[in-house]
Amino acid sequence: PVVWALARDVSDHCPIILRYNDVDWGPRPFRFRNYWLENSKFKDMISKVWEEQNFTGWMGHILKERLKGLKEEIRKWNSEVYGVMDSRIQKLRHDIEVLDVRSEGTGITDEEVQ
Repeated sequence: PVVWALARDVSDHCPIILRYNDVDWGPRPFRFRNYWLENSKFKDMISKVWEEQNFTGWMGHILKERLKGLKEEIRKWNSEVYGVMDSRIQKLRHDIEVLDVRSEGTGITDEEVQ
């Protein structure tokens, strides 16, 4: 078994994970980003992609295929428009984690918090 103490994201608690064995959970799930809604072209892109898709079959199959196609297009659009946003978010989380660890030990200055 392996134990990890995860970084404190927005809480004052440190979550701990106990992993007994490696499990393949499959591909990373689709995550909707709220900042997409602030982009004026997002809604138009969604409507265009939705209407361009043509599938036949029973309604459940059509819905599944449309959502699958929409997911692929949103991922492409996100990488074109916000390509570096995910890596920027990861970098900021890492910076916060470093400051958090340092504040537990030696402390940090007001300038470092800013």
